Amino acid sequence: MEDTSTTVIAAGIAFGLVCWMAILLRFRFVIVVLGAMVFASGIAATRTKVGAVHGSWLVPVQELRAEIFLAAGILILVGSLIHLSSFSVRRTSAQAWLLLILAFYRGFISLFHYDAGIEGFRTIGGAALTILPLLMVIPALLRTRRDWYTMLRMVMWVNLVWIICVLIQFGTDPTKLMIGADDRFVGIGGNPQHAGAFLAVVAVFSLSMLLNDTERRYRWLWTGVFAINLVMLMATGSRTAAGMFVLGTMAVLYRRWGRVVWALPIGGLAVWGVFQLVAASGIDLGFAHLASTEDTRSGAWGTMIEDGLANPIFGTGIGDVEKNENSYLWGFAAFGGGFLILLIILFSMSVLHCLNLLRISRHLPQWRPLIDLAIGFNMMYFGGAMLEGYIVLRATMMLIGMLIISSMSALIVQAYKHGEIDLLEDEETWEYNPTQAGY
Repeated sequence: MEDTSTTVIAAGIAFGLVCWMAILLRFRFVIVVLGAMVFASGIAATRTKVGAVHGSWLVPVQELRAEIFLAAGILILVGSLIHLSSFSVRRTSAQAWLLLILAFYRGFISLFHYDAGIEGFRTIGGAALTILPLLMVIPALLRTRRDWYTMLRMVMWVNLVWIICVLIQFGTDPTKLMIGADDRFVGIGGNPQHAGAFLAVVAVFSLSMLLNDTERRYRWLWTGVFAINLVMLMATGSRTAAGMFVLGTMAVLYRRWGRVVWALPIGGLAVWGVFQLVAASGIDLGFAHLASTEDTRSGAWGTMIEDGLANPIFGTGIGDVEKNENSYLWGFAAFGGGFLILLIILFSMSVLHCLNLLRISRHLPQWRPLIDLAIGFNMMYFGGAMLEGYIVLRATMMLIGMLIISSMSALIVQAYKHGEIDLLEDEETWEYNPTQAGY
């Protein structure tokens, strides 16, 4: 295993050097490294309840996911220094800045929880080396509407690589793709919830792209990717991920189906009812947990509320909170009321932003698919956070997704507000001018 890990590290260094030189030559190559961060956010070593690695063929890479995420952030930061003129603080979304503040606040509070404050400094440093580069680089990559779809296409290519890795494992030892008594699908994720959240996001993205990708030749490919994502999503048995998918799908399909999309939750309940009947008849479809009526959240919420109220200012520290099935309560329990207030501000800010997007979309028909996806992702992000703790974490698909989506949607609003939306349509006539464009 050590030899394999050494090989992975050596390959990673070689890949990093190639990407670094490519970024120095042309800034747009940074999107490849961004793709590596997206991939790292969707993988993790799966462990059993006793801590043993339930390993796939990708274990050496999965066990280094945090290091890969950090190294990619550093590479983006270092490689982009020569292109500082491409960046503008005013183009970064307010949501992205608040996500950075949340990470810094978590690190600051952690200084009071652990000896010598090592964990706090690690958290602050990690945020500065990963989130900060992303919130500057992503807006710089978005110059014309074509770039919006290039960014989403990058996520789709990463999704395809994820699927290929799963198929390789399926061909070697399919039992490593499942875990637990219910045989829940984990793929190359850390657990069913982790895989489910990742798959919910890419499933909604692939649905949007198969309908709206400006490069029509890819739409058949995205159709297949969407179908595979949906099957894997159901196999995770994650009810939270299924709910997130329904929320995102409602937003993506609303303008095509109109009010019919409001029947999607009803349809979801109907499917759940069918699973219940099938399970009651003794037939095992492998989706037992998805059809389960067991309450796995209220007890955890009560525990987190008690922890938070016991230490309302500084929290108990993330290592001392046993439950994490709610981002808001987990943040409150681990880091105190200040963290919860920041989360509420982020939620309120996002609601207002989505309402603004909905308002201006009436005047921007060509941008509506992207606006609908942005609104859908926000619904998924904050809805899923009621049942999962991903907002508190850093190396997650939800964080990168929010940085991408918030940047894309904020730039649309800014361009519309300052009458520059038409300049985003033609790459040849668009010239970046922060003063003139009002950015």
